[in-house]
Amino acid sequence: MCNPTLAVSALTAGLQYQQSITQQKYAEMQAKRQNEIALANLEYRRKASSLKLRQSTEKNLAKMAEAEKLIKRKRATFKAAKTYDGNTFNTLLANYYRSEGNYRNVVLGNIQKNKFQFDQTQTALTTQYDAQSTYVIAPDYMYTAGASALSFANDYYDYKAKKNANNVNYDYYDYNFNTDGTT
Repeated sequence: MCNPTLAVSALTAGLQYQQSITQQKYAEMQAKRQNEIALANLEYRRKASSLKLRQSTEKNLAKMAEAEKLIKRKRATFKAAKTYDGNTFNTLLANYYRSEGNYRNVVLGNIQKNKFQFDQTQTALTTQYDAQSTYVIAPDYMYTAGASALSFANDYYDYKAKKNANNVNYDYYDYNFNTDGTT
């Protein structure tokens, strides 16, 4: 016949196992959700950073195109209204080309700096994602089952020890067993 103490202990160990597994599953789901949020945040920030770089580059290229049109118009006007020749003409023309080149270099330098900053931002975003994400640990069924089994075994051996202490533990597997409890 089953002892009620052992039955309660077995049920308690089973419930502890189930509760532990459920808690581990919730922790896994929470870690996965945290990672989803961190990934969505990373994607949003990367898109915003890419958009900012693209808009800045388009703006700088538009400025450069407008400046080139203006310089071409001024150069054409200068060549058409030429009233002098020789060294002065070449010096003024070289000045136009130098101004155009300097402006182009400044604009292209700004684009290059923006690209460098974009790359640094992407690295920082990846680091931020790593800091926001968590490790996902799947429930450990074997460890939890082992812990529950050890808990039940502890209760069982406590029960047996109490029976031995009260001299009511009959050894049913002894070959010299008598029904009155004597050996």
